[in-house]
Amino acid sequence: MATISLEQNLSPRITPEEPQQRIVTVEIPGLIRVFKDGHVERPHLVPCVPPSLPPEHGVTCGDATIDERTSVWARIYLPRAAPQLLPLLVYFHGGGFCVGSASWACYHQFLGKLASAANCVVVSAEEEGSSWWASRCDFKRIFLGGDSAGGNIACHVALRQRPAEVRGLILIQPFFGGEERTASERQASGSALTLAAADAYWRMALPEGANRDHPWCNPAAPDVDVLVCVSGMDILRDRNLEFRGRRVERVVYEGVGHAFQILDRSPLAQIRARHMICRIKDFVAM
Repeated sequence: MATISLEQNLSPRITPEEPQQRIVTVEIPGLIRVFKDGHVERPHLVPCVPPSLPPEHGVTCGDATIDERTSVWARIYLPRAAPQLLPLLVYFHGGGFCVGSASWACYHQFLGKLASAANCVVVSAEEEGSSWWASRCDFKRIFLGGDSAGGNIACHVALRQRPAEVRGLILIQPFFGGEERTASERQASGSALTLAAADAYWRMALPEGANRDHPWCNPAAPDVDVLVCVSGMDILRDRNLEFRGRRVERVVYEGVGHAFQILDRSPLAQIRARHMICRIKDFVAM
């Protein structure tokens, strides 16, 4: 019998406890394990929560089915107080294109606060028809956004829309890549995303035979206003700073790492997260 586990470099290791056919080809500890036979395990590291928020948030929350055939759904955050039509932010969660959920507690808390502060309807798309929220939306003010892999997805979606259909794009630590290492990728990381994990995500997400110079890793800036939120201690820092376009604004949050706004509970991270929400509020109000 042989048990398969992985070292830090994500290469397979066999120990005598589990059958050979259970060889692990890729693993990001605590998040995903892919076996040679095609089986995939996703441990429940982050708790999923129901669509409810404390009354003081002033936000109604509910889940809506987008497509029953494909089981695509979204979690909706609707500020209760505003009588007027509100901007709509369609948000794609992170997770390296492989893990994560709109019902993860960390996203639920962050997006509830964002909807309340920015006074906008947030549709948190689950990448896996009710329309009770649609009558409150101003569809002339649609924004796309996302963090990490979700930021990459939001950028590609914006590129496929006519400019008039999207008012702006909000990219939080967008997951971009390339074969040539940047300085921030080579340096020691104090954030949740390691270089080994990033490489593993790309191996799972890209077409067979493709490398990190594939267009999926490096989208162009769409012809809309773009806000890029960059973490100073993120391995993606340099790629985020290099993302350029005629209408791109970058804001750097020093002293914090990747996904700090949802994962880091330190006092500094909480301050930076409030600053981020305030900047997004101003961007949505433009």
